Amino acid sequence: MPEIKEIKLTGDFSLRVTYNDGESADVNLRRSWENSGGVDNFEKVYIDSVTGDLAWPDGVTICKDALYRQVQLKGLMDRLKLSDQL
Repeated sequence: MPEIKEIKLTGDFSLRVTYNDGESADVNLRRSWENSGGVDNFEKVYIDSVTGDLAWPDGVTICKDALYRQVQLKGLMDRLKLSDQL
């Protein structure tokens, strides 16, 4: 599986995830994070140096492989112009 190369905050509870194979997408994690420490905590996201997962100082992690599947699906939906229908 590809590794996360870069993350960039793009808004409240949103970030752009780029993988080392060129796949990238904007991901909104509002539903997961709105009640879990707020925007200030969300903005402390980093790439864990051991696992390569998204991580936060409070111990929350998001698996890079599961997120990769979401990024791939979002990219496909964007190419097929289906993302506006969700």
